[in-house]
Amino acid sequence: MAPGILKSVAIAGGIGASLAVGYWLTPTFLKNKLKKLRHAPSPEKIDLLRRQQYFDSNQAVCDEMVYSMLPSVNDVVKQHFDPGSITDQLRAKSGKKIELWNELKITSFGQLMSLVYSSSLLAILLRVELNILAGFMYQDRAADSKVDNDGLKQFYTSEIEKRYLTTVQFLLQKGIPELCKMVENAVHSIFDGVDLKNQLSVENILQYIQEVHQHLTNQMQGSLLASEKSFVSFLFGEKTSGGSFADLDKYDQLICSTLDVLDCPDLLFVIDCVFQKGFGSIAKVLQDSFLSALQGGQSPTLLPLARIIPLVTDASTGVLRGAQATGLIQEILYTNELSRFSYNICEAFSVHSKIK
Repeated sequence: MAPGILKSVAIAGGIGASLAVGYWLTPTFLKNKLKKLRHAPSPEKIDLLRRQQYFDSNQAVCDEMVYSMLPSVNDVVKQHFDPGSITDQLRAKSGKKIELWNELKITSFGQLMSLVYSSSLLAILLRVELNILAGFMYQDRAADSKVDNDGLKQFYTSEIEKRYLTTVQFLLQKGIPELCKMVENAVHSIFDGVDLKNQLSVENILQYIQEVHQHLTNQMQGSLLASEKSFVSFLFGEKTSGGSFADLDKYDQLICSTLDVLDCPDLLFVIDCVFQKGFGSIAKVLQDSFLSALQGGQSPTLLPLARIIPLVTDASTGVLRGAQATGLIQEILYTNELSRFSYNICEAFSVHSKIK
C-alpha cells in the first residue's frame, strides 16, 4: 500500500462511518452546515462556501474531460469488437452463416458491455484524479505563502498537473484492451449455450448481461494474479519509489495519494453502483428497441435471439455515435455514490494542511 497521508483512512472514515448510520456525507453537506453555522464566526462560513463552490466547479471540469475523452475510449473498444465486419460477411452471403451469426452474438454483447465498463472506469478515474488534484491545489490557493520551511515552492504547477493527468493513458492503452479480452471470454461462457432460435424477452437478455457481469467479477476474484483481482486493476499503472510521504516530490505525492484512494475498499462498492447505473441506461435503450421490433403482430414479449442481436448492435452504435452516449454518461457521472465519493476525496485532501 502507498505510504500516503492516511487519506484512505480519512475517506473510508467519512464513507464507512456514514454507512453505519444509514447515509453518506453528500455534496450538499457544506450548504447544510452553513445553515447551522449562522451564528458562527464569518471566516468559517466563508471557507465552507468557498469549498462548496470549488467542489462544484471541479466536478464541471471533470465532466467536460470525460466527454472529451469518450471518443478515445470508444475507439479502443471498437478495435477489439468489430460487428460491422461480421455483418458485411453475412451480407455477402458467406457459406458460414451460422458460425458468423454466433460470432456476431459474442461480438455484439461484448462490445455493448465493454462500452459500459470502459465509460464507467473513465469517469471514475477522472473523478478520483481531479478531486485529489483539486484538494491539493485548494491548499495552495488557501495558503498565504507558497514557500515551505526550506524555502522551496510547494504548489502544484501546470506541468505537474499535465503529467499527472496523462496517467489516464494506462486505462486507454492497457486497461481497456485487457478488460475487453476478459469481457469477451465471459460473454462466451454465458452465451455459447444460448441458441439463436431461442425466444427471449428483454428481461431474459438483461438477466444474461447480469450473469456475464457476475461471471467476470467471479473470474477476477478467483484470479491468482493480484493485478486482476478487481476492476480497479484496469485503472492505474503508476508506482512510487516508496519512503515517507513528506520526502516525495509533488508528482509522486499525487501518485501516492491516488494509490491510497484506489486501495480504499469503498471504491469497489462505488464501481459496482456506477456499473449498475450504466447497465440501467442501456436497459432502457434495449426495452425501447424491443417495443419497436414487436410492432408487427409477433408475440407481445418475445423475440428470437437472432433478431435481438441487431438491436444490441444498434445500441452500441448509438453509444459510439453519440445518440445514446449522452444518456449513458449522464447516468454514470451523476451516480449518487460516485458524487459522494468524489466529495469525500476532495474534502479529505483539501483539509490535509489542518491535520498534518
